[in-house]
Amino acid sequence: MVVFDEVRDRVFAFLDGRPVGTIERTQHQRSLALPGAGRLRLLVEDLGRVNYAGRLGESKGLIGPARTATRDLTHWAVSIVDHDAMPGLTDGAVALPADRPLAGPVLLGGDFDAEPGVDLFLDTTGFGTGLVWVNGFLLGRYWSAGPTETMYVPGPLLRPAGNRIVVWELDAAARPVATFVSAPRLGHTEA
Repeated sequence: MVVFDEVRDRVFAFLDGRPVGTIERTQHQRSLALPGAGRLRLLVEDLGRVNYAGRLGESKGLIGPARTATRDLTHWAVSIVDHDAMPGLTDGAVALPADRPLAGPVLLGGDFDAEPGVDLFLDTTGFGTGLVWVNGFLLGRYWSAGPTETMYVPGPLLRPAGNRIVVWELDAAARPVATFVSAPRLGHTEA
């Protein structure tokens, strides 16, 4: 088991390259049972900043020491994921649409044609959590927790042929298919 003082905001854990679990701040989780020994790698996701009250300007990441039942974990190597480079890394990407559910993190890519100047909305139903680029432009972040089920794709961003979509799925995609719809689905809204 590995224990952290605090996780801000989500941690995806891998042991020898295999996913072994997720720790989420929203669930007040601070620990994760490990199935054995091996090389532990963590992908830490910052879910955004709070812009009010006592959490204004708070630090993100793993706060405080990490430890197992027998010792503190030290000598971490930290790497930053360069989101600006992600759209160019699709040579080894899984093609969209994939014919099966996929566990993340996985980079997905595909090409599509569109009518230039016409706004589209990417249907993220069946995706887990991650980021989307179209023609090298970062559309933003999606999350199955909602409430939105679509992402806005501005018409001026699109070409008649050869548009490139890149999806970085962090969690798991039950239905990794890029489908565009003509109107947004914003989920539950209060009247």
